[in-house]
Formats: sequence, structure tokens, C-alpha cells
Amino acid sequence: MGIRADKITTILNSFLKSIKNEHFTFYDFIEELKERSFGVLLLILAIPNACLLASIPGISVFLGIALIFVSMQMILRRKKAFFPKFVASQKLSTKHFESIFNIFNPYLVKIEKVLKPRFALLTSVLLERVLGVVCLIHGVLIALPIPLGNFFCGVAIVFFALGMIAKDGVFMAIGYVLSIGIFIFFATSFHLIFLLMQKFFS
Repeated sequence: MGIRADKITTILNSFLKSIKNEHFTFYDFIEELKERSFGVLLLILAIPNACLLASIPGISVFLGIALIFVSMQMILRRKKAFFPKFVASQKLSTKHFESIFNIFNPYLVKIEKVLKPRFALLTSVLLERVLGVVCLIHGVLIALPIPLGNFFCGVAIVFFALGMIAKDGVFMAIGYVLSIGIFIFFATSFHLIFLLMQKFFS
């Protein structure tokens, strides 16, 4: 990845200005973002979970699988995200994309005021695979039917995505701390459930 520090609003505004038609493909989106595609994709996949929009049955499963797919590419250290042709060729409405961007733009502008490049080690290529593994685990948890599981994981991934895009190590550190807490909580919960089931059936 090794992306440069950028503002999210600048990246998306630049993409919107580059669109000349009423529709664009997912491939166009990835090509425009290039090495920044991973951070932006993580943010897009995390926001519905962090806002509890993914609580609708089926949506969290789709987002979780998509996150797993993106995370695996991060582990393999691809320069930009890749998607199968049937996904990459999907046409999206420029007008709808712009409307969604305008809704979130004020919030993104406020967040960008506290984002800045710092603690470079946490955003370096040395931790790319580690971040990919952490996001992969989050993707699995999001895909599972766990009450509020997608919310907590979504919040952690939002911090990772913002940290990646702005190369802000503080946001990355928050993401890692949240992830450790989330993984410990779910590991403990699964273990207790296993013990209870074992005791019940025995």
C-alpha cells in the first residue's frame, strides 16, 4: 500500500470531478484511487456497520465477505484492490454517489481537522500484513450473526481506514486497541458458550 497522506474529501471530490458520464463502473473507482483504494474501501465497508445500517439481515454478511476479500489482498500486499469482472463492471449512478458524498461530507470535514500524518511506524509497510490479518478477523465477525458484532468491528475499521488515508498513527493505534478489546471479548464469549453447550449436552 504505502499510500501518501491525503484528505478523504479531496480524494472523493477529485474522483467526482473526473467522472464525465451519468454512470461509472466500480473498476473506474478503483483505477482512480489506485494505491489509496484499500483505505477508502475499508471506510465504505465500515461506515454501514458503525452506523448500524448493516443490522438489516443479509447486509452484514455481504459487507463481511467483501471485507474478507479486501483484507486478503492487503495481506498479499497488492498495490491496489482487485475485484472480479462481474463486480468491477457494475455501473453506479454518479448522481447517487454525489448525493451520498454530500450527506457525509460535513462529518468528514470535521474529522479531517484532527487527522494528520504522525507516528509513521504504525502506517508503514512493515505493518501492512498485520493490519490485513486484523481486518480479516473483523470481516469474519461481521459476517457472523452476532448481535452488535458488526457495530464494534465497524467502529474499529473506521479508525483504521481514516488512519490509512491520512497516515495518522494515532487513529491506527486506537483501531488496534479497540480490536484487541473486541477480539478478547468475543473469544471469551465463544469460550463460555462452548463450555455451557458442553455442560448441557453432557
